[in-house]
Amino acid sequence: MSSAEQDIIELAIEIWRLEKRLAKVSNTLSDDQNKAFRNSITKLKRYLEKKEVVAVDYSNQKYNDGLNLDVLSIEKDPSIPESVIKDTHEPAVMQNGRLIKKAKVIVLEKA
Repeated sequence: MSSAEQDIIELAIEIWRLEKRLAKVSNTLSDDQNKAFRNSITKLKRYLEKKEVVAVDYSNQKYNDGLNLDVLSIEKDPSIPESVIKDTHEPAVMQNGRLIKKAKVIVLEKA
């Protein structure tokens, strides 16, 4: 992988992290501050869109062994109807519809 590809992957992951962090603190910010942060994130995402790069968050999606993910851990829960991805620690990064970085996830598995 070239250093340019690695840079674009890191940028996509950091933008994803910014969005998640903003979601956690948005209720403590004024409307103007929220708008400013969201506008900046939107501009950064537009750059990625021009490069056809997308960060994919799998949180709360159904899990199956066929997904191309790095599973960091598996937690058991007998009360759930099917296995799900509990949390995405790092998103998958796709470019031109091609996976260039696997997501790192925690799976909640039906026990």
